[in-house]
This record gives sequence, structure tokens and C-alpha cells, in this order.
Amino acid sequence: MFKFIVMRKSLVLLLVIILVASCGQKTAIPEKDMVSILAKIQILDASIQHHKYRNKFFEKDTIDYYSKTIESFGYTKAQFDSSLSFYTRNPKILDAIYDKVIIELSKVETKISALSKERLDSLERDTVMNYWNLKKRIEFPKDEDLGTVDFSIPVKGLGVYTVYAEVCIFEDDRTLNPEMEAFFFFDDKSKNGNKSSFTSSRYSKGNDTLVYSVQLELKNSLVTHLKGSLFAHSNSGQKIARHAVFTNIKVNFKQNISPKQRIRNKLRKNEQIESSR
Repeated sequence: MFKFIVMRKSLVLLLVIILVASCGQKTAIPEKDMVSILAKIQILDASIQHHKYRNKFFEKDTIDYYSKTIESFGYTKAQFDSSLSFYTRNPKILDAIYDKVIIELSKVETKISALSKERLDSLERDTVMNYWNLKKRIEFPKDEDLGTVDFSIPVKGLGVYTVYAEVCIFEDDRTLNPEMEAFFFFDDKSKNGNKSSFTSSRYSKGNDTLVYSVQLELKNSLVTHLKGSLFAHSNSGQKIARHAVFTNIKVNFKQNISPKQRIRNKLRKNEQIESSR
């Protein structure tokens, strides 16, 4: 579906085109039906002008398409032409019709935009990938061999990465300053490689499970991995009693999209919605 920019001049031009074959029938189509017909013709006209459908309508007489639209309301093109002639001779009534056509098109646009947003939001929710590549539930001391739970996840492109987990660090845990850490990495041939955008979230100790997350925005296309530790602490490497549970661990990625691409995507989704109606 397309955004309709309806100006009175464009409607007048459209009417002039259709009126070329006007004949003189006496009975005019009721105003309500005229509004519906003109609104639908305007939608068809916008479709014809759009690049996706331009080839489909190329070298075809668009008046034929207008005629089919008129006939779908139970009128002939001759009736429509004579009705336009009548209303053109009554400018106040014609102005009122113009105004109602604009209102109808605005309603259609609002309805399609709302439906498009709902579909896009649903699509976004359904397609969120979890890139976490280790166990989904980690318990200490049971998983003591995992150490600080270091992770290394290949990046998927430029955009925002979020590391998320539901965490319970019990009161009898002996780690110091336990936290979630994350950073971007690529091998620049130096000893430790290139690390950037380091961020962390400190855990609280207690017997309650809390939600923690860190978020990083990748802008450097040289970066190859998102790395970090799920259970970093100041006294790592020492033999200490650790008591913690990590569940619902996720790494999500949201791609950066330019304003132009966002508009293209929205238009594409609108077209898909309209074609499925």
C-alpha cells in the first residue's frame, strides 16, 4: 500500500482525464457512491504510478481499469462520466465530494499504517535470534569447569548487541565483585588483539533471581567477535566457593538500518499487506 498525498489539483487532473469521454446522462450517481468510487480510483492511480506496477500497466489503457473500478460499484462508465459533468457544474457539491474523498483516503492510510506496524512488530518479535552458543542454564558449583564462563560469538554485522541473563548469586558465594562483561574483538596481530566497547554489569548477592544485561553498539566493520565473561570476578583464578545460577541466557542482535532502507522496508511490507488483502 502506498502513502497517498491527495491534493485537489491532482484530483481535478484525474477528473479531466476521465471526463474526456463524458456523455450527457441526466441521473447523477449519489454523492456517497461518488466519494467511494473516486477514492478507489485514486488508490488505483497511485498503484499505476508506483515502480513495482508500472510495467504491468505499461502500454495499457488506464481508462479500462477505471471502468472496471466503476463497474464494481454497480455503475457504468457512461453513468460516471455524466455524473462528473453534473457535479462539475455544481462546484459547491464537488468541493464537498473532494473533501470526503480526502477523508476516506486518510482513513485507508491510517488503517494500513496501523496494520503494517502490527505486522512489523510481530515479525520483529518472531525473528529475534538468540546467538548464545554455550549452555542455556549454568549452575555453580556444578559447572565449575566453565570457570568465568567466557564466551566468543561471531558478530552478525553492524548494529546493537545485547547480552542478557537471569542471575542468582547466592549469599554464600565467595566471589568478589561478580559481574557480566562484554567487548568487541578482532585480531590486529598484536599480543592481545583489538578490544573495544568494554562494558559490564555488577551482580548483587542474595537469594533472588534478577535480570541483568549489557548492550554494545558495533560501528567498526573490522570487528569479528563479541567476547566477554558471564561470571567475571576480582578473585578469579583462586580456589573459592562459588554458588550461582544463570538461566535464560541470550545474545540478541539488532541491525542498524539507514533511514532510506527503513522507508524501503516499510514500503515493501505495506505492499505485501495490501497484496494479501
